Order: sequence, then C-alpha cells, then structure tokens
Amino acid sequence: MHSKRELTTRTLIAAFAAGVLVAAAFVVATDVSVIVAYVLGLGLITFLTYGYDKLQAVRGGRRITEPALLVLPVIGGALGGWAGMLIWRHKTKHASFWIAQIVGTLAIAAALWLT
Repeated sequence: MHSKRELTTRTLIAAFAAGVLVAAAFVVATDVSVIVAYVLGLGLITFLTYGYDKLQAVRGGRRITEPALLVLPVIGGALGGWAGMLIWRHKTKHASFWIAQIVGTLAIAAALWLT
C-alpha cells in the first residue's frame, strides 16, 4: 500500500504531465501562447480529475487525495477547478477549495498580466 503523500505526489505528477501534453497540443494546433495553452491544458485535466473524484465518491471507490485536489488549481488548473466544483457539484462546501480556486485564479491573472 502506498502512503497518502506518495499517492498525492504521483497524482500531481501525472496531472501536470497530462496538462503539459494537452497544452503542447493546443500550441501546435491553435498557435495560442504557451501561458494560455498551459492554463487550458491544466484546467481540462483538473476538471476531469474533479469529475473522476466525484464519481468515485458516489460509487464509494478509491478517491483522489484532498491535497492533490487542492494543489491542482493553484498550479494553473483553477479554471477547471471552478468548472469541476460548479458542474460536478464537488467540494463546494469546503472553504479550503474555494480559497485554492481564488489563489489559482489570481496566479493565472498575474501570469497573463505579466506577459
């Protein structure tokens, strides 16, 4: 059995790698900026991760760790996090998730403003 920390690390590495791959595809296919592509790529992966976790919660299956779900929006997946919270109705009663979404949104806004 893996520790929660190890599962969190693995989840974050996999999500980040998938987000970067999606971002690279966006850049090649649409010629958008790397920052926009990264935000879209990681946002999509975060949205899908929140959806998977919600499905597992309903089914009583193995869940994504909360630290992983909290870090994803902060490292650029906030748009997908917002969508996941609102569409899947997932983690909406947890203040820490709202804070993570706000921090992530501010980070995205700062990155876009600085470029």
